[in-house]
Amino acid sequence: MNSAMLLSVIIFLPTAGALILALGFNKKDVEPMRYFALVITVATFVLTLLPFRDFLAAPTAGMMPAGGIKIPWIAN
Repeated sequence: MNSAMLLSVIIFLPTAGALILALGFNKKDVEPMRYFALVITVATFVLTLLPFRDFLAAPTAGMMPAGGIKIPWIAN
């Protein structure tokens, strides 16, 4: 998974989970909603560990690695 896709998933996974909670569950079924929210939260947390691992492995540990994500806005 490339960096841009990973960041998009990290950003939009909680949003998708909230939409599924709002539209896909019966309001009276509290326990399944809690477990689903926990699964989405844990999945988001695990995905945030991947860029953190890459940050720690950078040659300039403790500093922001040069480069980052460069995506062309308009193709030449």
